[in-house]
Amino acid sequence: MVQLFLSFSGEDNGNGLVSDFFNDLCTEIGHITALAPDRLGYNYLDMRTAMRWRRELSEALGSCKVFIPLYSPRYFASPFCGKEWWAFSRRQADHILGTADPEPEMIFPVIWEGVFDGRRSVPKAAADIWAKQPDLGDRYAERGLRQLVQLKHNKEYSPLYQEIIFALGKRLAELIDDSPLAASVMSEDFDSFGNAFCDPLTGQKDTAAAGAVATPATAAGSSRERPASPRLVPGPRTSLSGPKHVRLVVASGTQEDLSGLREDTTPYGDRQHDWAPYTPDHPDPVLMYAVEVASELRLMPHPEEFDGEVAQLLDKVEADNELAVIILDPWTIRLRDRQAALDEYDKRLTMNTGMAVPQNASDTETAAHTDALRQQLLSALGRHAQLREPVFKMSLKTVAAFKDALRQILVELTRQVMMQAPQVRPALRSGPGVSFDSRPFLDGPSEG
Repeated sequence: MVQLFLSFSGEDNGNGLVSDFFNDLCTEIGHITALAPDRLGYNYLDMRTAMRWRRELSEALGSCKVFIPLYSPRYFASPFCGKEWWAFSRRQADHILGTADPEPEMIFPVIWEGVFDGRRSVPKAAADIWAKQPDLGDRYAERGLRQLVQLKHNKEYSPLYQEIIFALGKRLAELIDDSPLAASVMSEDFDSFGNAFCDPLTGQKDTAAAGAVATPATAAGSSRERPASPRLVPGPRTSLSGPKHVRLVVASGTQEDLSGLREDTTPYGDRQHDWAPYTPDHPDPVLMYAVEVASELRLMPHPEEFDGEVAQLLDKVEADNELAVIILDPWTIRLRDRQAALDEYDKRLTMNTGMAVPQNASDTETAAHTDALRQQLLSALGRHAQLREPVFKMSLKTVAAFKDALRQILVELTRQVMMQAPQVRPALRSGPGVSFDSRPFLDGPSEG
């Protein structure tokens, strides 16, 4: 477990400047907190040869109390940095969902290279967070820390650098003490993570207009009032912007249905929508988590129940250019009236439909029947199981894994639908064309 996660572009670490700065910062925080400096923070440059980097990175992102992004043009251009930000922001969102507390402010930006000069666009995720500190002076706000790290042994600049390190260390020590975030298990599948710097559906850079962020503090030392943060707000889409509705189809049973099949029917209720597979740790119906993910992706969610009319529903979804995701309880395969509907579903391979299969890691009864249930499910859904990765996801053992899988399914379905749609080029309009690229599969963090 680490206290701090340093997120930065490897290209900014020329001459070891980022490492130098972070060592100084952790040393200062160690003085304030009595925590061992070498155990305080994580940055990927400390990885050892032969280390399983995905596991190491996921453990750090899942346990750190504060996330420190190093702002620079290279940072915002890095897909991997955007994935790190996205992963940590999901932990903050999960905290809100689980506690009803306000959003914890545990993303603490440090300006490495000037990005607030009015000439560059800043991702909306970053523009939403105030990065300038009046007590650190205009030089820091305008130029960042890189030059000061280079000049830290210079008599003229050393006092300024030390003052900034002291101020940052003091604030970060407070955040470590105040952080409400509990450690969580983070998926190692970084390829499925979103990029916080891009629109979640189109993959296009999602930026605030150049110069839209606030100006530095006034010389008198008082900061200007923080402007209203730009927010992503659902709105009308054009024909080029893809589906805007998703049918969330819960395929489960009621408590009465399952009483003859299972000993433990606690996760079930009077309706399919009541199914809460992650009980007791997360007792909310899985539909609630699905609605949250759909809304996050700016899709309008429509809850549905799985029944004999699933074929008609899927025909309507395709005709209306919508998406559908079936959220399947593996025990459903043993309900006779659901078997026919599943058979009908497997006859159809559309670009609009995916499936997610939650399976609580702490559900011992399901675990004991896993092999049999899986075989029955693959037999009933043979075509989809063979052809539909990455929009057919099984064995989702935690809420985080379910939400990550659903995000990937929805993004991939949207990409597929938009790629098969007729390409209409707007007439008499200047500007870049519209393109949709598949998500990159990353080999890991790079210093180059």
